[in-house]
Amino acid sequence: MEPCLLRCFGLCCLLLSSLSAAAADQLIEFKDIAGNDHQPFKDKKTKAIVVVFISTDCPIANYYQPSLARLKRDYEKAGVQFFLVHPDKRLKQKDAAKHAKEFKITAPVVIDTKHQWVKQFKAQKTPEAILLSREGKVFYQGRVDNTFVDLGKKRRVGIQHDLKNALQAFVDGKPIKVARTKPIGCFISTRD
Repeated sequence: MEPCLLRCFGLCCLLLSSLSAAAADQLIEFKDIAGNDHQPFKDKKTKAIVVVFISTDCPIANYYQPSLARLKRDYEKAGVQFFLVHPDKRLKQKDAAKHAKEFKITAPVVIDTKHQWVKQFKAQKTPEAILLSREGKVFYQGRVDNTFVDLGKKRRVGIQHDLKNALQAFVDGKPIKVARTKPIGCFISTRD
């Protein structure tokens, strides 16, 4: 098969079903807002990646930035890489960089201009987190924790740390008890 056709085939498979290891290698190749190339599954040390959809103007997504930075720091030694994805098709790179600086984001930031990642994971809100194995299987998708009960309704502190629990179970090789939760946050716009 021609390389272009193979790449398109891999992308189509990725968008329509679970990722295979080969498709994961093909799709998970991108540039972040700083211009750095990323191919996380080419690195044998990478056991999983966490993709979190964020937004510059979503207060709930911004609230979680310190928590996401801690999780990144705590799990990167276990082979987990974090990537924060802006699903705003019109977001300018300089605005994403300003947002990353303001919120002290250390994970690579990507702008999903074609909504490839949004479509693949059927993401609907920011923040929405996905834990993906190197084989391309989604092990967890949903909220970071249960601090937010609904829009405008917040607990003092989250008592169910869903993303952290999923990460810990994954690195320990144990089953993830809660693999899907409802994210609370700002809707991802599908407008062009």
